[in-house]
Amino acid sequence: MQYRGPEVYDDPEFSRQYHHKRQKVDNPNDALEKPVIEALLGSVAGKTILDLGCGDGKFGRQLLVEGAARYYGVDGSEQMVRLAEEQLSGQSAEVFRADLVHWPFPNLKFDTILSRLVLHYLEDLRPLFQKVYDHLLPDGEFIFSVEHPILTSCYESYNNVPGKRGNWIVDNYFEDGLRENIWLDKKVIKYHRTLETYFRVCQDTGFRVESIRESRPQRSNFQLEENFVRRKRIPLFLFFKLSR
Repeated sequence: MQYRGPEVYDDPEFSRQYHHKRQKVDNPNDALEKPVIEALLGSVAGKTILDLGCGDGKFGRQLLVEGAARYYGVDGSEQMVRLAEEQLSGQSAEVFRADLVHWPFPNLKFDTILSRLVLHYLEDLRPLFQKVYDHLLPDGEFIFSVEHPILTSCYESYNNVPGKRGNWIVDNYFEDGLRENIWLDKKVIKYHRTLETYFRVCQDTGFRVESIRESRPQRSNFQLEENFVRRKRIPLFLFFKLSR
């Protein structure tokens, strides 16, 4: 069975393994992805934020603690929405369950629209990026992370090597399109795009590219030296900060 997008998070066995993986020391989400997102966001005090792919809502709660005025989260996973509603209960927040491709954005303008490790599940980014652009306030920001194109271009070698990888074989890099990733024993459909493709989509939909970052590891974010050294080999994540 193949899973597309957030539906895999509603598979009980996948969900169990995923949440276990997220609790591991120096997991990539917390040691590599989150610090860059926080740096790109800067101060959120007084801002209205929309999070496309809000997951369990923990980050939304953090943003509200840090002074965000209001937080809106949307996710396609029933389980994740339930967890997010629990996390954000009683807060200045609202959570929606919806497919991002077809979700009608609320009739609001946002200071910041955020998307963390979601867009590589979508086949066509342009319609969503255009909606994001249209729902940002003047000088509003769109900040997103995706799996790095180096990573999405080496799934074949990843799927054929048990345990921790000793090397990464980049192949068919310039062929954008569907890739199948065996992730936590499930077949998950993602979409590979070159860095150039991401940049072009940003420009074509009217955005100014303010910053491009990669997940360069910082020793202070790791507990174990061996994990820090291993993560210096290839970038796992790619980040863009865009503005109107």
